[in-house]
Amino acid sequence: MFALENLASADIYVNGLKIHYYRTGGAKPPLVLLHGITDSGSCWPRLVQHLGAKLDMLMVDARGHGLSDAPERGYSFDEQASDLVGLLEALEIHQPVLLGHSMGAMTAIALAASSPGLVRALILEDPPLSAKDQISLDESKIWRKEARNKIEKMQSQTLSEIISDRRGQAPNWSEGEFMPWAEAKHQVSPNVVEIAFSLQLPWRSIFKQIACPTLLLTADPDDGGRVPPEIADEAAALLSNGQAVYIKDAGHNIRRDQFEKYLAVVRDFLAEIYEN
Repeated sequence: MFALENLASADIYVNGLKIHYYRTGGAKPPLVLLHGITDSGSCWPRLVQHLGAKLDMLMVDARGHGLSDAPERGYSFDEQASDLVGLLEALEIHQPVLLGHSMGAMTAIALAASSPGLVRALILEDPPLSAKDQISLDESKIWRKEARNKIEKMQSQTLSEIISDRRGQAPNWSEGEFMPWAEAKHQVSPNVVEIAFSLQLPWRSIFKQIACPTLLLTADPDDGGRVPPEIADEAAALLSNGQAVYIKDAGHNIRRDQFEKYLAVVRDFLAEIYEN
């Protein structure tokens, strides 16, 4: 079983920024993991443990997160996708499957549409696909303020306090998920709230451009899932080679809430991709 502390860990400079990553390595099919906002590349412990022996897994700290640089501006999905393109080129990783959660899923979507030849397939864990095509300036301002306050509050707490709060809200999480999640909250820069200006990609038009196989994983909106059933159906219909899979009894953190169900669906999809 792989453990994150035993993985290769290094920095690469892309677009003038230091981008940090972890990697299992080896001559194996590549899988790139893209975390959600305020998480980091270390927030995939169970998936790495279960898939690291058969896949070359790359876990990236997005700009402003983990040990990567945090510019004051520049947090759009397109800019994050550009960072990823530079990283893949520098590491000579060809045709990976991209697995992204939330913000990371939107970054994967942006990259697959702008650079289709670079991506073999997509796995999208609960991306924020809104029914609206745009967010107003007032909504953006409110979101940024609330998000910054939340980050600053957690950074005023100890790791133990953050974990204690989260444990009460997430009874289905494995114990090993809490510490990486809490550490990421201490590492993230409040600058990442600038992503508010890019919260809503015109995903309907973008999905029409994505040709690679795509797996959309959704959860229960009543538990915090970001993709209502009608949006999931619409998204799957727009993709030329896509499917949506609903995972019951999970919220926005699908892999943490229902890991075994999540792992089974991801494994089946990867088996199909790498057999073809």
